[in-house]
Amino acid sequence: MPGTTSTALPSFSHDQHHKTDAAKWKGVNIVYGLVHDKSYICLFQCLFEIITSETSYVKSLDIVQLHFMKSLSENRSLVSKQDFNRLFSNMNKIVEAAHV
Repeated sequence: MPGTTSTALPSFSHDQHHKTDAAKWKGVNIVYGLVHDKSYICLFQCLFEIITSETSYVKSLDIVQLHFMKSLSENRSLVSKQDFNRLFSNMNKIVEAAHV
């Protein structure tokens, strides 16, 4: 039909596990139907944004901890102990919580 996009559905093998295949198809059909509903598209876009933002945040925390914090702790001539503690006082707890 003009103006519509087709979405290819994954193919499933028809082997001895017919019930499993039927369940897979049922799930695919539900998701396929939801994708065409604008409210669900918006919901999935929001969820995607949250997940990608959190992933980026955790990667950034890891970089701070593994590179900046480690380098400054090994070379104390660059920053005083007091400044180091001000900068990174809760970093280990924050990184630990972010990985939960």
